[in-house]
Amino acid sequence: MKKIHVISIVTLIGIVLAVWIPSLPSKDNIGKFQIQEATSLLKKLSVEVEMFHEEYNHTPNVNELVGLETSGEYVASLSGSNPYFANIKSEAVYEGIAGKSLGWKYDPESGIWEKCSAGSVPLHFRSIECRRR
Repeated sequence: MKKIHVISIVTLIGIVLAVWIPSLPSKDNIGKFQIQEATSLLKKLSVEVEMFHEEYNHTPNVNELVGLETSGEYVASLSGSNPYFANIKSEAVYEGIAGKSLGWKYDPESGIWEKCSAGSVPLHFRSIECRRR
């Protein structure tokens, strides 16, 4: 009887581990989560750039955009003047993205943002739309 209980307990533990282990966050997922902050800051920047372009008829340097949030927990700074970059911190971030940059380029004539070609962040950390290309 004890043997059956031991086998049942071992089986139950095996099932719990089989379900639990794959749900643990991978290091790459941590990097993707941290990149979301860069994407969020670039989205805010894109609105400001479009408004600036509408008013002044040229794309601004990041420094010309007053009141723009330019850093965060994982992003050291925003920089550039088309393309624009979110520069990831070198420390306290996932090593696969540390010191890298995520860049977006604006085409004022079409009003379209190219979000996949600029910057040094590896492709597998970028948005799904970039990874599908």
